Amino acid sequence: MKTDEPMFVREVARVANPDTSAGRMAGHRARRLIDGDPTFSDPFVVKAEDWMPRGAFPRHPHRGMETVTFVIDGVVEHRDSAGNGGMIKADGAQWMTAGRGVYHEENALPGTIAHTLQLWVNLPAALKMSEPRYQDLAGSTMPVRREPGVEVRVFSGQSGSVSSSTLNHVPIIMLDVRIERGASFRQMLPATDNAFMYVLAGMYLQRSRDLVGLIGQKHCQVTSPPREGEMWEPYSELDSGFWVVRLILQFQ
Repeated sequence: MKTDEPMFVREVARVANPDTSAGRMAGHRARRLIDGDPTFSDPFVVKAEDWMPRGAFPRHPHRGMETVTFVIDGVVEHRDSAGNGGMIKADGAQWMTAGRGVYHEENALPGTIAHTLQLWVNLPAALKMSEPRYQDLAGSTMPVRREPGVEVRVFSGQSGSVSSSTLNHVPIIMLDVRIERGASFRQMLPATDNAFMYVLAGMYLQRSRDLVGLIGQKHCQVTSPPREGEMWEPYSELDSGFWVVRLILQFQ
């Protein structure tokens, strides 16, 4: 594969499968997949997985950042201090720019549990006071890249020749990838970007120049930018082998 960019080796920095812990109230379970080391994961501050009942996330503030909430199962209601509100349904996402500051709350529907992934994105200093905004991204309306045995919903950025219209202050690519048995998927990863993949279902085999690894369900694989002077294979190739795979891939 030809590229005009410098060539580096991209290594897997971490494969995480943390235990769940008790959350903020009865019935709430949570785990942190990325947490608290900006030198490792910048601009990603937190990647959290929650099984949330109603009342787990009452009114609380955000400022100087964006939150990206993806609903795996259930429905999440949201409302904020400016009167905005709506619902995020399964397979959909919300891209919230907190910017100069918002108070908001997130709730599962009464009597239900919502299973979610939420990413916190640090905004650069010049953009921390941006105007707050919301983008509700229904999975069924996202542009789709299709190849034999592969379906990629592009929530943000570009995959192959398919691009999303989602607005970004920090340019992030977010993909919902489904790979059938025996198929493979290749995605370009810029050499300077941090990246991670979260497996929603199945297992996949990742191949790069010096790595072959089997990654299973509920694991989060993190890759970091290469060290200066190293060689880099400018893509990630995933092979589903004997499993049907679904994963979320996000990088910047």
